[in-house]
Amino acid sequence: GVQTCALPIYILPALKNDCIKTYIQPKVDMRTGRIVGGEALVRWQREDGSMVYPDEFIPVIEKNGYVLDVDDYMWDKVQIGRASCR
Repeated sequence: GVQTCALPIYILPALKNDCIKTYIQPKVDMRTGRIVGGEALVRWQREDGSMVYPDEFIPVIEKNGYVLDVDDYMWDKVQIGRASCR
């Protein structure tokens, strides 16, 4: 697998190749059962289908500054998904 110290060299290619995945976890009003919002969750799926879990890569990207690249990427993906739901 990818060693934690090697993660920074893989993150930008992962973004470019759409290996960083956005999943929306619905927020539900428990009184009405209605979906009232959502939380964007980030996941990294390697090209072989295996996962790099958030607790492995988020601290690394926060430390080296790539978190801003991932934030921008996630924002774009959420906005595209939001627009397609309208």
